[in-house]
Amino acid sequence: MRADDGFVCPCGEPLLTPLQALMEPTLIRAREGTLTHAEALELTSGRLAQRLLPATGELAYAARLSQALYQQGVSWAIFSAEWLDALADLLRARGRTRVLEVAAGSGVLAQPMRRRGLTWRTTDAAPPHMLNIPIEQRPEACDALAALAKHGDEIDVVVWSWWVGGHAGDAALAAECARRSLPAIFVGEPEGGRTGSAALWQGFTVVPLSGPSDVAPLGPTDVPNWLGMHDRTWGLGVL
Repeated sequence: MRADDGFVCPCGEPLLTPLQALMEPTLIRAREGTLTHAEALELTSGRLAQRLLPATGELAYAARLSQALYQQGVSWAIFSAEWLDALADLLRARGRTRVLEVAAGSGVLAQPMRRRGLTWRTTDAAPPHMLNIPIEQRPEACDALAALAKHGDEIDVVVWSWWVGGHAGDAALAAECARRSLPAIFVGEPEGGRTGSAALWQGFTVVPLSGPSDVAPLGPTDVPNWLGMHDRTWGLGVL
């Protein structure tokens, strides 16, 4: 589900066409789940796109161009291979291998996580029709609570990322997960940020899953960030 992060697509910018060609190998690796954290930082910082700008081109604008093309061709959120590996390792180690991803957008996580040994089901209230995703791989059209009601007896954990800011549906989802004794993992900004609702943070115990390797389930690994974002991976309930 897309969060309101204040991002404005630079649509009509003539550099988008040559940048698309430059970025295509990166976008393919992102869809395959093999984009490294270093490559992601090259993308999100704008350093990749800056090659096409005049010498005085601003790095921040280059980052916005990159973000526009990435979100058109891959997903709203950005993930690295290291984060995918760490999350898959954690879920396998905890015996949480049957995953329901809600508000999954284009469902870009499904294939990479299935290749990492997880049963990963994706759903979204209104899945985008992206040409590079085969019909059989697109998320099931289903809102989050309905998806949990439908598949809740067949899963071990619920996942979502970039929940719309101020939309309390995440709190309702967390409550239903708690009722079913299902843990949840989500990616978004800290309390008061541009993703998720105040009701989630005020009504539930939310813990960061990344941090010092001796205490954090994911260790030091977490998701890359677009310019101005402060995303982290969070947990609800007992993994």
